[in-house]
Amino acid sequence: MSAPEEKSDDLEMKTDVAEQSARSLARDGGRSVGAEPTVLSCPTCQGVLLRTGEAATLHFACQIGHAFSPLALVREHEESLQRMMESTVRSLRERAILLYMMADAARSRGAEARATALENQARLYEIIEAHARGFLKEATEADGVPREGHA
Repeated sequence: MSAPEEKSDDLEMKTDVAEQSARSLARDGGRSVGAEPTVLSCPTCQGVLLRTGEAATLHFACQIGHAFSPLALVREHEESLQRMMESTVRSLRERAILLYMMADAARSRGAEARATALENQARLYEIIEAHARGFLKEATEADGVPREGHA
């Protein structure tokens, strides 16, 4: 077995062990292993995550039973953040479109001042959307989380 394959197998084994331990932790709310509540939320249910273990054995679980190794938790939070940012970009775009529609309607009624104000708001949302798209692109490109087989 080559060195990269050994690292990948080792990472997968550590991840599996941590996730199994975290599931055990979730079964009794962490009482049996002295788990501590964290300020982190479960990316699946948004519940409080409990932490147990130190460094090499660190793992997390919520009270429902969602369990994560540190690497799995980072990946889950990354995916959640990606979805949220994509939703934000889409919402900003839709808001600008709606404001332009409202401006057209105002203009057709002869309310030129209102139409201009709505178009100004729409342009502001387009600027904010462009910035949000840039942040989304940067976050996607900056992803430094190791993947299976790429440790």
